[in-house]
Amino acid sequence: MSQRDFDLTHIRMPIPRPTRYKGQGAPQNLNIPERKRKEHAENLRSQLQKLEQSIEGLRQERQKAGLEDVDGVLITVKGAADFDLTGERLRDQKQNVEVMIVGETERNEPFAVLRLGKGTVKSLADKVDKYETEIDKRSGKPRYNTLISSIDSIRESLVKELWTGPLELLPAQEDTLNWWEVWLYGGIEDPQLAQRMRLQFAAFAKREGIEVDIEQRIEFADRQVFILHASYANLSNAVSYLDSVAELRPPSQAIRDVHVLEHSTRKDFDNAAKRVIPPRGTAPTITLLDTGLNHTHPLLEPAVLTNGLHTIDPSSVSTGDYLGHGTRMAGVALYDDMSAHFLSAENYQLPAHLESVRIPLDSTDDERRLWGKTLSDAVYLAESMDSDKRRIYYTAISGTPLTRGLPSSWSATMDQLCFNQGEKPRLIAVAAGNVTTFDISGYPSRNLSSQLHDPAQARNVITVGAITDLTEVSNPVPGYEIAPIAGAGQLSPHSTVHIPKNDAIKPDIVCEGGNVGWTGEFAEPTLEGLSIVTTSERFLLGDALTTVGGTSPATATACRMMAQIWEANPDLRPETIRGLLIHSASWTNALRQQFPNKRDLLRSCGYGVPDVQFACKSATSAVTLIAEGMLRARHMERVPTRRKGQWKWIEHDREILVFDLPWPDELLRSLGETKVELRVTLSYFCDPSPKHTLKAYQGAGLKWDLQGPHESESMFIKRVNLAEREAGENNFAGANDWEIGIQARSRGTVQSDRWAGIAADLAVRRKLAVYPVMGWWDGNKTRYPVQDIPFSLIVSVISEDVTLDIYNQIDVPVPVLV
Repeated sequence: MSQRDFDLTHIRMPIPRPTRYKGQGAPQNLNIPERKRKEHAENLRSQLQKLEQSIEGLRQERQKAGLEDVDGVLITVKGAADFDLTGERLRDQKQNVEVMIVGETERNEPFAVLRLGKGTVKSLADKVDKYETEIDKRSGKPRYNTLISSIDSIRESLVKELWTGPLELLPAQEDTLNWWEVWLYGGIEDPQLAQRMRLQFAAFAKREGIEVDIEQRIEFADRQVFILHASYANLSNAVSYLDSVAELRPPSQAIRDVHVLEHSTRKDFDNAAKRVIPPRGTAPTITLLDTGLNHTHPLLEPAVLTNGLHTIDPSSVSTGDYLGHGTRMAGVALYDDMSAHFLSAENYQLPAHLESVRIPLDSTDDERRLWGKTLSDAVYLAESMDSDKRRIYYTAISGTPLTRGLPSSWSATMDQLCFNQGEKPRLIAVAAGNVTTFDISGYPSRNLSSQLHDPAQARNVITVGAITDLTEVSNPVPGYEIAPIAGAGQLSPHSTVHIPKNDAIKPDIVCEGGNVGWTGEFAEPTLEGLSIVTTSERFLLGDALTTVGGTSPATATACRMMAQIWEANPDLRPETIRGLLIHSASWTNALRQQFPNKRDLLRSCGYGVPDVQFACKSATSAVTLIAEGMLRARHMERVPTRRKGQWKWIEHDREILVFDLPWPDELLRSLGETKVELRVTLSYFCDPSPKHTLKAYQGAGLKWDLQGPHESESMFIKRVNLAEREAGENNFAGANDWEIGIQARSRGTVQSDRWAGIAADLAVRRKLAVYPVMGWWDGNKTRYPVQDIPFSLIVSVISEDVTLDIYNQIDVPVPVLV
């Protein structure tokens, strides 16, 4: 879009009046085994009786051990191999039965771990009795038929069933000490319960000789996470004797993943430093959560905030860079093209202020660290100096993807930091992580089999992968042939991808991450010309610049772009800044040719390469409209009943917003066959809950949909909202003409898509709906009675004809952004 003049402010859209919404639940096609009713009921009842006896014996053992206050117990309900188990239906709030884990054994047997808070199997036994003796009037089948028929066995839980990490990482030796990540019951939503669970576990740990610091923890809605040093036998006793252990995982391990030259490039940078103009006072701040910063580098010092250098490194009070990574990333975050700045005679205004928090990476015992806690401590330390700054957090610290793309305590903490209880959300950019082995024959297949590093799978962060346009080696050695592995505009050989199916699109975007050279025998990952030029931590020794490669500098570039977008649009919310960055992204032709399979393209490159000019401003022929609003995802109210002193919960209608897009109808119709592109992006932050059950990860979600080209307004509204339909109205179908499609785009907290067609067809597509999707808030009505989700909706129409003036033909009843 470089032929256009992007110098017009984006246009604000008004928020429409919300209306009543009713969603359409997904059909459940469960595979439940056929049972002989009486025989099956007797079998389960016998197992429950044996379990009750075991629980009574456990109570006596607890009394002997001084654990009389522990009244709950963990049990495992297992289904038949290759059949479904309706584990979530076992939850019973009245009987204090909680589903802790839903999983599958290596023999394809589904199972659920339950916490019986009252230490009784009465809730299950009652359901088995009703299954045997009562008939459901609606279905004509036994009561609780789907639930009870899905159960094969019921018994006490084992350590193995609480382990949710890769099975091969479960410690095999009973008495060998290992580091564990222990998830306990209780969290933010019930502080008293959480404290009781912590103290219970701490007392038991002390008796068992287990090393644990309960003050070093991460808390989620109803879980709390600790690191401890213990044996398999220790944890087996904890699972048996306590009712506080909810889950066991391997702890995250940070990777030193830095690609840099062994030497630095010497250049005279005095003149370049003189041409640097400090950032404006109103500019955003890029906060580096990295290895520290050598802040007196002449090209960096003008951007460094007063009181902007911090450390959480217990080994030193220094805020300096002990590894070099932070100083190098600072240069990429501030300068679009360092080489061009040195060659140019023009002044350069820095786009952002700099702040640094030094993170300790050089520990030899890094398994001891709870990385989500470490990063959150760094964020809180930076904000303790000034909580009102517009910050963009940068982190390339990453760990082995032990959860294989599923939420971890680390990634969920990053999501929690972004969400921030719905108040003052944060922008956090996370590097996708790097491939460590290169060869020209293994590219890009090796990339496609290399999972994003933890915590890059986080939903609310901006996950950044790498692309490259660097294909020319600087100062090649005669007779020493080196070819770049990637072609111009292709995926960087450094970049990892998101492997899990049916998950959010990750990475979100790709930015320049450098190339890798190939000699015919081995790889050269840090060659000049194929790598990014940046500031060196060794500048006092005369080395002003060095080079870097990988997803770390790609992430620093994304931070710079967000700073530029925020500086151009200072009144926009963080979710809008994130949305604009991703909304502006496109795939290069080289990427489309490299990954003709759309799923491979999305999981390796996300939405593509951002266009910062398009993100910052509109043009006459490329217009962006923005709506920043709030949508009520649920509303429960506690009201009195007719009986004195008794109360009940009633559910009010959820809301849907239907926007009337302000297209210039006459202009679009008059353009006829002129090609246009429509882009729509919805951005919001979710409330994470990473516990290992079938419940949704997010408290609630949002989706958007647009009126189809052959769909009337009333038919569209009925399609997306059951509350608008008459009895018997069904079989509504939306348009299947989007580049990504509603299923693939709707799994994350940024949902972006593109449509290309003719202007006349766009003129009739005026209605756009934003509506809620249920999540784990729905199972917590007493603690989350009313929940509103802030969101940003971004809509752009782009004409192929760059001379066309669409911008001044759009009429909205509110002024444009100032």
